[in-house]
Amino acid sequence: MDNRLPAAAILALLVLLSGCATMTVESDVATDGTIDRYELNLNTSTTVYGLLNQGAEDEGYDSLAEQLRANVNDSNAENVSVSQSLDGDQATVTLVVTGWNPVDAERLNVTRVDGRVVYEDTTFYDADVAPGGGVDVADFELRYVVNMPGDVQRAEGASSVNGSTAVYEASGRDAFTSTRVYVESDAPTGVLTPGFGVVPAVVAVLLVVVSVAGVAVARRR
Repeated sequence: MDNRLPAAAILALLVLLSGCATMTVESDVATDGTIDRYELNLNTSTTVYGLLNQGAEDEGYDSLAEQLRANVNDSNAENVSVSQSLDGDQATVTLVVTGWNPVDAERLNVTRVDGRVVYEDTTFYDADVAPGGGVDVADFELRYVVNMPGDVQRAEGASSVNGSTAVYEASGRDAFTSTRVYVESDAPTGVLTPGFGVVPAVVAVLLVVVSVAGVAVARRR
């Protein structure tokens, strides 16, 4: 699986199929540069939810939840959980990872430099998005919250900063092409550790699942 694929691919297709999608991310960063808790929520229509589950089954899994769960290495986290819920015509998929110290990856990096913790995520930045067909992406929304271990000293492009929390909010095309999360904070205590990279495994696996679903939709048309 190529984690370098742009997250925008799934987002563009979600908007194409459902007309509206919301992604929220909240990441709690520890002083030593690990992730105490990482939570990603994807909210979309039950139509897309069904396609994602069917795509997971086509890949040999019992469900989308099982596929997402399989993409997180248990040895690098204290706990990993995935849940799915339905409410009317809306569906929610949630990934939660606690005590996470994953291996190096492409898009999200946490490092300790000169007594500060630096958090950077480019999953939703500089992506190549070309939905075509007059697709309206105005209804897509992204909210990304980073809780740092100390007071935020720098938060490039953040919508708001309050103490140790930086919030990034965007909608439409900008949400998945121009949202670069970069936050620096004090590191009050803790032992220096080497920097490492992390990327939301959910994005990579959903890219595969949605690609399969997209092909199925195209064939039906």
